[in-house]
Amino acid sequence: MAGPASNGIPLSFLGVNRWVAISTFHKYLRKGDFKEASYWLHVMLDGGAPKTYLCGYLWQVSAEELAVSETAVAAYLAGMRANVDKVSHYHLYYGLWLFCQAKKWWHDPISCDLRDVALANAVEIKQGTLRPVPHFAHDKHTTQGKRFLAEGTADRRWEGTWAGMTWRKNAAAIVAEQGGEFTRQQGRAMTMDDVTWDEGMDAATLTHLEWVNDNVWG
Repeated sequence: MAGPASNGIPLSFLGVNRWVAISTFHKYLRKGDFKEASYWLHVMLDGGAPKTYLCGYLWQVSAEELAVSETAVAAYLAGMRANVDKVSHYHLYYGLWLFCQAKKWWHDPISCDLRDVALANAVEIKQGTLRPVPHFAHDKHTTQGKRFLAEGTADRRWEGTWAGMTWRKNAAAIVAEQGGEFTRQQGRAMTMDDVTWDEGMDAATLTHLEWVNDNVWG
């Protein structure tokens, strides 16, 4: 029997405080214990928890707990949230099983790095020091970028034009072809930042692409 509701969600499920129940459920999700997590899912279902709440919760915690490689599981949970009117108990249990079986972020080096970067960014910004805007960020859409273009000092390698896209394609090919020799000479891996605009873009191609950008693609 459900307790009094707040925002359509009971304050207790079968006599268990709402926050205690969801916390217990969440901890078993983290542990990957499907048997126990499914029990507490059923407590909440029988206690009156709306499917909108449970589907939304599973989708939310998938971003918090799953490895970034678990895109299929995250997509399934997002699909449940988006189509909650069609979700049955079976869909919930299947989504829960997928969640419990999925790799969690603490088992995945890339996911660990992602969280370390996010934390470092938050700390750096809270300390009140903002990084300078890089030169290449100033394109034709910014006042300073227009000045750089007029002066011939713009770094156009990462702009969103056809010329920029073509440079990136050519630069990637140059890195693939010359990367080994570069590493032997420089002692580090070659990146596209090591390729200049002129190395990846010839004048004739640039003239044609500028025409395409202005007259065909817009």
